[in-house]
Amino acid sequence: MSLRDEPDFEVTDLWTGLPDERVYTHERENWRRRRVLGVAVTALVLFAMVAIPFFQVPGFRSTLRNALHVPTASPAPPLADGSDVIYFEHGLPWGALLVDGKLVTNVDEEQPYTGFEQLYTSLRVAKGRHLLSYGATPFPVIRCWLSVPAARGDTCPLISTRGPQDVTPPFPAERVLDLGGAPENLPESLRATLESAATQAVMRLSTTTSLSAGEPFAGVTGAPQFATGNMAATLSYAVARDPAAVYVIPGSARSCAILCATLAASYVNSSQGQWIIAAHVVPHWTYRRADGVTFEGSASPLGVFSDSVVPLEVRWNGGWQVHLATSIASSPMCFIALNLISAEHLAGAPLSMLRMVPATNPADGCLITGDAINATGVANVPFTVMYRFGLLFAVDEESRRLLPAIHAADPHLEALAQSWEG
Repeated sequence: MSLRDEPDFEVTDLWTGLPDERVYTHERENWRRRRVLGVAVTALVLFAMVAIPFFQVPGFRSTLRNALHVPTASPAPPLADGSDVIYFEHGLPWGALLVDGKLVTNVDEEQPYTGFEQLYTSLRVAKGRHLLSYGATPFPVIRCWLSVPAARGDTCPLISTRGPQDVTPPFPAERVLDLGGAPENLPESLRATLESAATQAVMRLSTTTSLSAGEPFAGVTGAPQFATGNMAATLSYAVARDPAAVYVIPGSARSCAILCATLAASYVNSSQGQWIIAAHVVPHWTYRRADGVTFEGSASPLGVFSDSVVPLEVRWNGGWQVHLATSIASSPMCFIALNLISAEHLAGAPLSMLRMVPATNPADGCLITGDAINATGVANVPFTVMYRFGLLFAVDEESRRLLPAIHAADPHLEALAQSWEG
């Protein structure tokens, strides 16, 4: 009697634990599968040996695609000129830009196309979709997506409507990324402390000079008056407080309410850079006679708009550090003079081509010089206008011809103008 005849015993497989009948079935199934796999591998090897030479025959692949009705993939269109170039605005020297988590340090610097003394910064970005991150304490961090070429899902803030203060790239496909470093983007509390620090810096512009008996100056209404004796004249400034009272910088169309970023220059990881902003300021003249009596004067004749701007250098070190920027254009008196000349409808020289020559002591005034257009249409006739104590003076014959309504400078003022020009 065999073990299979005994009801108390069962033959099982040591590896699978299956009953004997199923072991036999399991083994037959495995053998059938191995045989099918071997046939398939053999057929594949034979097919490769036969087909590979045909793929080396010119035109075979296209013929095969046509026979199988396989669509041909269209080549990707070439990138438009400049579509992989990103310009930056409102970047801060202490800011850090990351692209796909990597710190960017190899930005390109370019001279501007407008002639202002500043540099543009740009970056060439690889094709594809990228995550950009920009942080410059205490401004909000920017995290956004940017694609090359531009895609609908991009979220980076771009400057699409460009004014005279914006970067103007040479190719339409180039984009300008707004990094957000402008006073209006600060939280209210931080903007208030920045305005307070700017006010302290602007107060340091106060200067005093003197005018002799008989010298003209603008009285409190703007009407010309004459000093009855030697007087001290103090020029001071206050930062504007009304956000609705916008000041437009003459010759540039750039506007400023209280504090504003008027330059297109941007910085990316630049420890040597400076953040320059403009403060919209209101000038005040105070005169003191020899007997100690003081009275107010006007910064412009007959109520002509006399506000101006002051460029400030700003840094952040856990708090605002604000200083007067060093620049020939940092004398607000010169911008006031430009306002007055503009109000007189100067013809023959564009305002943007005028030159400003501030006196060594800003309270003494400023010269505005330029070249008028002659009879042949060429601008080569020089003229000079002086701003002093709230009034304009024509220093030479050409300025008297261009601006017949202003006062003519006497010999004392003409000599003073020559000393300022050096």
